[in-house]
Amino acid sequence: MRPPTQFGDNIAAEAESEPDPRAVSMMICTRLAGRAVIRVVGRCNEAQGNNNLGE
Repeated sequence: MRPPTQFGDNIAAEAESEPDPRAVSMMICTRLAGRAVIRVVGRCNEAQGNNNLGE
């Protein structure tokens, strides 16, 4: 995917040369969200196996 032409040709090079200070926080949040999804899927599978889906 190319950056819009209004920003010029060197915007991609500038973005890659400076690491995003939020990158670590975003990776941690993504990991936590992934774990939460896995827990929900596991609970759904368990409830389905027990035929205890609730109301």
